[in-house]
Amino acid sequence: MKNIKDKIIIRKANIQDAKKMVDYFNKVSGESEFFTFREGEYYKSVKEEKEMIRKINMESNSLYLVVEYQDEIIGNLILKGERGPFIRHSVEFGISICKRLWNKGIGNELLTYMIKWCKDNKEIKKINLAVREDNHAIKLYEKVGFKKEGVRKKYMYRFNKFYDAVLMGMDL
Repeated sequence: MKNIKDKIIIRKANIQDAKKMVDYFNKVSGESEFFTFREGEYYKSVKEEKEMIRKINMESNSLYLVVEYQDEIIGNLILKGERGPFIRHSVEFGISICKRLWNKGIGNELLTYMIKWCKDNKEIKKINLAVREDNHAIKLYEKVGFKKEGVRKKYMYRFNKFYDAVLMGMDL
């Protein structure tokens, strides 16, 4: 599995992916404590996921990506653009990859795809994310060019403890 990143497919989601995405989120949320919900508690139905994919695909400053490996969805990235006319240049994303494939270069591939897409989209000037302070992915975000911009206190409450979020951004 060393060269798995050469065998993955990164593509835009379509509404036919909705059931697989709901199943994916319900599964991977049990593999990582960085999700905002627990395993099996994904808060969208298949119908709601279809609608979200449809809406994101209609927005010129938003993107919903899936990562496939051997016909299985093993990762995703959702980039949502702001809607107001004075803030449409700003987008925020979330990313996940199934745990068995962490540290295989897939996150880097997804981020590279997203950054290129944003640069090609002349409307987007700023990419943002909020990441829990103890998430190992912070190093990857910094590696691809994101900078720490601030902290959101008490971002998450899990395991009877509050966690802050590091706010990161990239100017294009």
